[in-house]
Amino acid sequence: MKRIIITSICALLTMVANAQDRLPSSSMWLKAYPLSGARVPYAYTGTGPEYKVNWGMDVAWNDAGNVQRGVNYIGKEILNTGRVSFQPTDPVGEDLKLSNMQISHLSSRANNIMLSEPEGVMINLDHPGEQYLQSYRDYYKGNAYHYYLVIKASVLKYKELGVNVISIAPLNEPDYTYNEAGSKRDFRNICQYLADDPDLAGIRICAGNTLNADRASEWYNYMKPLVNEGNTHQLAGSFNNYANFFQEVRRDGNHATADELHNTMEAFIAVHYGLQTGIWWGYDGLARGDFCKATGGGGQELGYAENRNAWAAGCVYRLPNGSVEAFVGVSERQANKNWMDIVATDRDVFYDGYGPVRLYQQFLPGDGVYGSDNQKNADKVIHIQSGEDVPLDTIGGVYIIMNKKSSKLLAPANANKEAAIQQMTRKNRDIERWNIQPTNHLSGGDFSYYRFVNVDQNKYCNLLNNNVNAGATFILYDAGGHANEQYCFEYAGDGWYYIRNHLSGLYLEGSGSTLIKQGVFTGKDTQKWRLMPPEAFCEQKAPAAPTGLKTLSHPASVVLSWDANTENDINCYIVIRGYEKDGETVWETIGRKITGTAFIDNSCEQGKEYVYKIKAVDRSGNRSEDSEVVTGSTDGEKTLVAYYEFDQNLEDFTVNQFDAVSYKDMTYSSLSQVVKSGNHSMTFDGTNNYLMLPPKVADMKEMTISFWMSNTDVDRQWARVFDFGSDTDHYMFFTPNAGNDTRFVMKNGGDEQILTISKLGTGWKFVAITISDEAVKIYVNGEEVASSSDITIRPSDIKPAMCFVGRSIYLSDPLYKGRFDALRIYNYAQTPEEINADMEGAATSIQQLDNADAAVISTEYFTLSGERITAPTNGIFIMKQRCQDGSVRVKKVILVNK
Repeated sequence: MKRIIITSICALLTMVANAQDRLPSSSMWLKAYPLSGARVPYAYTGTGPEYKVNWGMDVAWNDAGNVQRGVNYIGKEILNTGRVSFQPTDPVGEDLKLSNMQISHLSSRANNIMLSEPEGVMINLDHPGEQYLQSYRDYYKGNAYHYYLVIKASVLKYKELGVNVISIAPLNEPDYTYNEAGSKRDFRNICQYLADDPDLAGIRICAGNTLNADRASEWYNYMKPLVNEGNTHQLAGSFNNYANFFQEVRRDGNHATADELHNTMEAFIAVHYGLQTGIWWGYDGLARGDFCKATGGGGQELGYAENRNAWAAGCVYRLPNGSVEAFVGVSERQANKNWMDIVATDRDVFYDGYGPVRLYQQFLPGDGVYGSDNQKNADKVIHIQSGEDVPLDTIGGVYIIMNKKSSKLLAPANANKEAAIQQMTRKNRDIERWNIQPTNHLSGGDFSYYRFVNVDQNKYCNLLNNNVNAGATFILYDAGGHANEQYCFEYAGDGWYYIRNHLSGLYLEGSGSTLIKQGVFTGKDTQKWRLMPPEAFCEQKAPAAPTGLKTLSHPASVVLSWDANTENDINCYIVIRGYEKDGETVWETIGRKITGTAFIDNSCEQGKEYVYKIKAVDRSGNRSEDSEVVTGSTDGEKTLVAYYEFDQNLEDFTVNQFDAVSYKDMTYSSLSQVVKSGNHSMTFDGTNNYLMLPPKVADMKEMTISFWMSNTDVDRQWARVFDFGSDTDHYMFFTPNAGNDTRFVMKNGGDEQILTISKLGTGWKFVAITISDEAVKIYVNGEEVASSSDITIRPSDIKPAMCFVGRSIYLSDPLYKGRFDALRIYNYAQTPEEINADMEGAATSIQQLDNADAAVISTEYFTLSGERITAPTNGIFIMKQRCQDGSVRVKKVILVNK
């Protein structure tokens, strides 16, 4: 037997009073971040411009391992160019005969660049070492003809060695080394000899090549019209001149090149502004490799943003294989620390397993001092996913790592230093466990990786001898978490991952023997690994599909409940929602890691019909088949959909559970003179704190938003009480100070539509904004003060991805400063009488019910005043009563076992 306790909560459409009573929901991962310096808005399902960049590796800095790493990460099919060099050391006469030393250098570079099998390469000056400096000065410096001879001889030699030269850059970084390399006139004279030689016809002549982007245009323009290619590095200079240079070269109809890229940021800025050929001076890792795949093989740029003051930029691309990834990075030498926002404007997504959310933020280091501990040439790739098969969680913690092919664990053979890493049958020992944590953003270069530390030995899984070739093995070692001890994860589906070593770019695989080796990507089960909690059973038998899935409709949400699985190793459930589009069902994960048997979908669109299914997941990460599919939608009721009392919390007291989150702790006051509703009011300090609401709280055709506000800084122009939008072309906001007036503004890609009133001044005001089919109106203290039927935009047109309270969509606007209380959002335009009732607090009274009004029918259903409601089965029952006055009240019912 069970008995029912009915608890009344004093708010219209109220669900629960205590935080511990909250059900998991699709907005539970919502997070408020620090104010950022740039934001990358993009549509996950959208399209964008395609780029076809020629990417290549560099052997002017001659290192075979560097080229091989580029091949491993980027692929030979993308690496269609490269950079080699000529050596102005020994003299070269008109017979074009190179010295043995010069031939040896060229041969070594030819062999190394051909590891990437390029279609054609550019040739560039290799500055002579100290031992050749005097002979260089005597024979080459200031002598354009001698330069021309060694360049031509080198081009012909490379051709003989099977390397096709398609571009010649006579001097390298002449703005930095011109005292040794030659003047602008020397450079131009070399170009003249090259341009006049019919044997070199068809080979581009490249000018610029400057270290400092501020000098690139100057050197390039001096060489025209003899050159047909412009080139700069990004080791000094301004962001403006770096970006503008590629645009200038393209306007001239010439080829835009950056032949010495040091980090990803340089690359995606250059690509956005017109880069056609990019060459990596040194090679790092995943971010560079995936960006090259995105821009060298038919990917699309979905979003781009930059923070020029911080020398930072970010972008989102759809790769040719359909995956979506974000890239962020900072300058090697000039960056300042900053935060980069990435915002999906069209749907909730997962960022490296975090979500579902719209907004994600990445911190990027820098202090503007090259070589300092805070200036780490940082870049990162973030995997963005949606659909019914997404990662179960973000990565971080202690795991055992199981191979899909063998069901064995990755572990050292024994506790000795340099013990081989093998596949081992589980014995439930600490030596099988790995503490996997993300690399620090100050680790140097690409920090898309994780470090593997053995729990028993506190040593790393180390790539033996830094070998970048397939077949290399791994040992237990401690190199301080260097690149050969770092790994990235690529999601393979169904809870499995491919694991890739940072240094080599190759994949861990369980070979036929017990040893773990690395290999090129095959996609076979030998390369698939699963991260599991140490207590996992280490098996691959999936649990049974969940049963008893039901839905309960609410005004702006759908509650799901189901029966608990009976297996003893169930870890959690995954909630998946579908909708019809173009005759097919589109599935998306809206909840994962759900440990109970109830879930609130408050990311649904009001009035839209959905289908739902769930999966069970055991501790070994095995996922069940789908449950039976059920339908669900909101109930269509016009009512209050979100209500925030701010009584020392940010909970929405309606059944929809649109809980807010804050950046920095909010300040609450219980003083009677500053409380307008409930027991407390809230204060925005204008410096750090603001609120963020779930996106669907404002995605509706009709709407009322009302609140108490007391503006304490009337001179703070363009501060927002609220701003709901996706980017600076799609928003709706209310600002107390728009210069000459108080203003409500809507924009949906075109011109702003504005409704103005007189400035509100200081002191408490009750403001309500109603949006209906007929008009948009503003009420202050219960009186209508403005109305317009000319505003044609509606919140459902904007479909906001970010709902800020106290903050603007625009990054440069100030935060709101003032007191705030009783925020209400309705899904219809209230009448003046209803607005006055809210202002006077009359709408919050609620009728107390007796236990006799409810009767238990079963553990799954109950009846309240004759209305049959589906309820969650986890002990907290949501029930709804239509009262005699026509209003709707929602109660919390707790089933208690006797």
